[in-house]
Amino acid sequence: MANEEHVEMLKRSVEEWNEWRKTTDEKPDLSGANLHGAYLREAYLREADLSRAHLSGAILAEANLSGANLSGADLRDADLSSAINLKPQQIKSAINWKTAIYDEALRKELGLPPGSIPPPKPKP
Repeated sequence: MANEEHVEMLKRSVEEWNEWRKTTDEKPDLSGANLHGAYLREAYLREADLSRAHLSGAILAEANLSGANLSGADLRDADLSSAINLKPQQIKSAINWKTAIYDEALRKELGLPPGSIPPPKPKP
């Protein structure tokens, strides 16, 4: 179960989140969190537990997802374009991963056909 303090901080401000991550060795627990449609561009999510998280429609473009646990996470329509250190095995452990948005190089690694990348969504 997610650490609610982590979830609230991330939802409140990616900038605040990234500053906190610079000052702690604590691994973020966002497991099962409802982050549907969240604006997480450039979020530092390295080694975060995002297992079973609801990430449908979330903007994760340019987020650092190195070593993040995405098993069972819902990636339906999530924007993962230009995500940093995101590996195919992480993605394939999630659900609805085929409907997410990826850059062309990652689409190829995932065995997905070429697709059009929509323009970036502005920050709300």
